[in-house]
Amino acid sequence: TILKMPTSTQSFEDEHEAFAATRVSQYVYVPTKDSFFGTLDSHADTLEGDVKPPLVLLGNEGSGKSALMANWVSRRREHKHRDEFLFQHFVGCSTQSLPLLHTLFRLESALKNFFQLREMKVPDTEVELRWSLNRFLEAASKKHFPARIVIVIDGINRLKGEGAPEGALHWLPTELPPCVRFIVSTVEFERSSKGKKEGMPHRTFVELQRRQCPMLRIDPLGAHTRTSV
Repeated sequence: TILKMPTSTQSFEDEHEAFAATRVSQYVYVPTKDSFFGTLDSHADTLEGDVKPPLVLLGNEGSGKSALMANWVSRRREHKHRDEFLFQHFVGCSTQSLPLLHTLFRLESALKNFFQLREMKVPDTEVELRWSLNRFLEAASKKHFPARIVIVIDGINRLKGEGAPEGALHWLPTELPPCVRFIVSTVEFERSSKGKKEGMPHRTFVELQRRQCPMLRIDPLGAHTRTSV
C-alpha cells in the first residue's frame, strides 16, 4: 500500500499535541508519580555510546499510562537539552494514528527534519519505511555526540501493520543504535473476544518480555489514593 500523505505532517502533529494536552490537563498527581518520572528520565538520559532496550510502561486500559507519558513529555520539554529529539505518538488518538504506516512516516519525517538529513528520503510504503527506520536512527545518532534521541509511543500494542496481527513488533529493531531511547506502553493481557481467551498474555507484551526490556507497571488509582487526592 502506498501512503497517501499531505505534503506537511502538521495536521497529524496537531492531533497528537491536542491529545497530549487533554491528558496533561486531566492529570491527577500522587507522590508515587515522581518516582515514575525519575525512572523515565533515567532511561532517557544518555551517556557516551550506551545502548538500552525499550522501557515498557505496563498496565491495563484506563490505568493512566497515556496521562503519565504525556505529563512526562511535557515536563521533559521544559528542561531538555536543545539537541534532544523528543517524539511522542499516541496510538488511538485518531484513526490516522493506528496504522504502522503513518506512525513510521511521522517518526522518520521528524528525524529527517530535526537532524537535517537532507540526503535521505522518507519512503511512502510500509515495507520501505520498516527497512529505513534503523537507517534513519543510525544517521540521526551520528549527528550529535552524544546523541539524544527519545521516542515515546503510547499504546504500541494497538499498532496495525499490513498483513501482520495487531501489536506485532517486526518493525522495531532488536538492536537500537547507541543513545536511541524508546519508551513504549502496552497492556499485559489480551481482551476477551472471539477466538481469544481472557487473560492470555498479549503478543506485544510477550515479545517485549522476550527482548528482556525493563518494565514499569502502572496501576490505576486505588480507593485509598482516590480518597486522598
